Amino acid sequence: DGSIRDARLDLVVANAAGALCAAGIASGFDDGIERARALIGSGAALTVLRALQQTSDR
Repeated sequence: DGSIRDARLDLVVANAAGALCAAGIASGFDDGIERARALIGSGAALTVLRALQQTSDR
């Protein structure tokens, strides 16, 4: 529900930042951190996760 605000969120953000860097979406790790926090905070990441879950359930 987006209410996690501890080390678990930090870990998810760090992993997402690395993935964004590897995909060439973020220009560096700091940029990836900012983008990951924005995507998670806006709910966009959860929307994509739910879409992936629906696709995998088919």
